Amino acid sequence: MTPALATLFLAQSEGPPPELLAWLSAAAWLVVFIGGLLGIAVAVKTLREKKEGLPSPLVVKADEEFATVAAVKELDRLAHGRMSRERNEVNRAIATMEADKRASELRLDAELESIRKQIGDNHEAGESRANKIHDRINALVNDNATMPTRVVELLRTTKGLLG
Repeated sequence: MTPALATLFLAQSEGPPPELLAWLSAAAWLVVFIGGLLGIAVAVKTLREKKEGLPSPLVVKADEEFATVAAVKELDRLAHGRMSRERNEVNRAIATMEADKRASELRLDAELESIRKQIGDNHEAGESRANKIHDRINALVNDNATMPTRVVELLRTTKGLLG
């Protein structure tokens, strides 16, 4: 074919016929569909293989590692004995703490009462001192109140002595 003829042929052709395009499109969809089905088949096969490797929980069989009834009772007895020993130890510790608490409360109450008594004694002593001071002040006030009259009397009585 000459280049001019090829150009003429290409210019006259409008592309592939629509029937061919429809068949190619259908074939492409068919390939994608088959690929998807193959992927699903592989996934199902893999899941089955994994599932077969796991033991079924429905399969029940005897095992020599299971404990006997006597062994379970012995363990239960030992566990209860241990728990009761621990419970007794905790109860003793709690009783000791409560006794210490009571002793501390009694000691603090005695000290508090002693302090209250000292405060009361100090208060009474202070009141006594204040009363003595007030009595002295009152005596001085009384003396000072009578002082002018006494001075006048002394001056009258001594008036003749000075002169």
